[in-house]
Amino acid sequence: MYKFLYRLIKISVIITIVIAFLDLIFSPSTTLDDLLSITNLGIYFFYSFMLSMVNGLFFYVMNNKINWDGRGVQRVVIGVIGSIVLTLAAFFICRAIHLVYFENRYNFAEFLANERIGYYFFPLLFTAIVSLSFHLFYFYKALQERRVAEQKIIAGTASAKFDALKNQLDPHFLFNSLNVLTSLIEENPIAAQKFTTSLSKTYRYVLEQKK
Repeated sequence: MYKFLYRLIKISVIITIVIAFLDLIFSPSTTLDDLLSITNLGIYFFYSFMLSMVNGLFFYVMNNKINWDGRGVQRVVIGVIGSIVLTLAAFFICRAIHLVYFENRYNFAEFLANERIGYYFFPLLFTAIVSLSFHLFYFYKALQERRVAEQKIIAGTASAKFDALKNQLDPHFLFNSLNVLTSLIEENPIAAQKFTTSLSKTYRYVLEQKK
């Protein structure tokens, strides 16, 4: 819980800085003094924290409560759409708290009457970009982890086969092989020579691959 809260605050601070910087660039009426005022920074942080918390909880539920194995594309689509819907809802609530309760600019009815869809374009675009980037990164990371897991399975299978081979080459195997070789020397010297070569290659392989 503390780790999640710490990460949430850190992300909110970063988003606050980004939003403040964008506001300074794209809003002609915003001066540097206005930007650095405690009130404005507090409002920026309030929006950033609320939106980050909503999306953080949403991603937490998706990652831990839903099985997404083999459904990477579906996860990206649901994640982006869900994140956008929740962000717009949270942004609406933040604007209502900000304008109605913090600044007392309107009552709630006046706030609803003055709301415009254009106010939500920037958070919609910002959230879509961030959410899509996050899910593409997660998708790539999950793909890499799956490849690593497959390689571990392959390595484990090879190790198991090698262990099985070593278990076969115990003293009883060597004793039986020498008995066969003794019989072949008298009955079929050529076959005995081939058998000796094969047995030598087998033990050489085991010694070379022992590590």
